[in-house]
Amino acid sequence: MATNTPQIPGAFSAEPRGRPALATIGLALALGGLVLMGFIARANERPLICHCPAGGTSAMLLRPSGTAPAGFVAYSDPRGQFALYVSSTWSAAATTLATTSRPLAATTFAPHGTDLPQWSIATLAGNVPSTQLAAVVGAAIQGQGATSFAPAVATDRAVIGAYEWTHLAATAELHGAPITINAYLRPSTDGSTLVIDESLTILASGPQQQDFTPMLASLTLPG
Repeated sequence: MATNTPQIPGAFSAEPRGRPALATIGLALALGGLVLMGFIARANERPLICHCPAGGTSAMLLRPSGTAPAGFVAYSDPRGQFALYVSSTWSAAATTLATTSRPLAATTFAPHGTDLPQWSIATLAGNVPSTQLAAVVGAAIQGQGATSFAPAVATDRAVIGAYEWTHLAATAELHGAPITINAYLRPSTDGSTLVIDESLTILASGPQQQDFTPMLASLTLPG
């Protein structure tokens, strides 16, 4: 005599499974909702924002430090190397600095339609000793066509914003006009940050107080 074995509905059975199946589905939906909420919460906590430039690549943009001074706007480097606040009447341009070894990609800020004053930032490969700062800055300034570069006898240390810098003051002549230069170096094994500001000597105090110092104080670097 044949015995019929009862059929138990499987996970993909078309037969109704009753309340246990509904409970399982409800639990899965609840867990899925918790996972999604976790992703949203983590995204909102990120200190960085995502920028996706043309070409399909993406980079993480940093945010400037502190609150924007009156008349300043936020600027984030599209390569994710820095962020700062800059005067809304200034423009950013990709430039090249001459160095003692090879040309160095930089970003230079200046008022719309003028060359000076200007504020440039670049990343040097490796940990650059402060003893080499004068040589590096001299090559960059002379690469712009300046002459009579005269650095200060010694560097000093300055804490501006979130970072401590090696500071070098210098003078030179550009197109026959005396200019004042301040260079800042932050050594790092991941790449040293170099900032150079330049202005006409007769007008140097204005840009230094109104533009250069607020820009450096708001600077944010990776890490």
